[in-house]
Amino acid sequence: MAGRSWLADVLAVIMIVTAVYCASRLVVAVAQRRATEHDVDLVHIVMGVAMAGMLVPRINPLWSSAWAVVFGAATAWFGWRAFRGYRLARPDRFARAHHVPHLVMSGAMVYMLSAASRPGSGAASPGIAMGASAAGGARFPLAALVLAIFMVGYVVWVGDRLPALAPVRAWVAAPAMAAAMATAAGLGAPGLHAAGPQVATSEEAPARSGAPLRAPVSPRLAACCEIVMGITMGYMLILML
Repeated sequence: MAGRSWLADVLAVIMIVTAVYCASRLVVAVAQRRATEHDVDLVHIVMGVAMAGMLVPRINPLWSSAWAVVFGAATAWFGWRAFRGYRLARPDRFARAHHVPHLVMSGAMVYMLSAASRPGSGAASPGIAMGASAAGGARFPLAALVLAIFMVGYVVWVGDRLPALAPVRAWVAAPAMAAAMATAAGLGAPGLHAAGPQVATSEEAPARSGAPLRAPVSPRLAACCEIVMGITMGYMLILML
């Protein structure tokens, strides 16, 4: 990747660590029956590995075409989730727009993979090798610029709400108070993901019936995953301009 050296290596390590952490979230959520967004965590696992491979092609495990299919499916999935959120006509606008950032990030991955593997980019498979495509410029540089600006704005948005997220110990001590803190921050109802409200979780049903609500899996760390992935993706998009 153009401009790689130590910075790209560091970002690749961070992406791998993020992917491993998101995998551990799924394990903890299933083992302890705690709230998390399984689709978001799963896509973050795949996205972390893919971005690490784009930054350092020698560690990429899949062909670029295979990654493009994966993220094309993720884009369709989050597009459906976003459409369904608006169809439900939820009063909370954050709840309606919750899946839009994941839709854009998945679409950005498809864009970067397509640009990196286009004829004449010099990309070698299975390494995605963005260096050559970045050096030659993206096919649609305006799209890369718009996506990079979106990533910057999304990182700022998530970072601004990070202090307001209720820590896990607050959920354990007083779930009702933690839910009130989350609602005040514009993050919706109990059983939410770190960066925004969750449309529905398996944990909301016991909450409605009066049963004890289990604490979600590390909301603030999940928000940090969103931040580091947004920063890394923004960096990669800027290199394509």
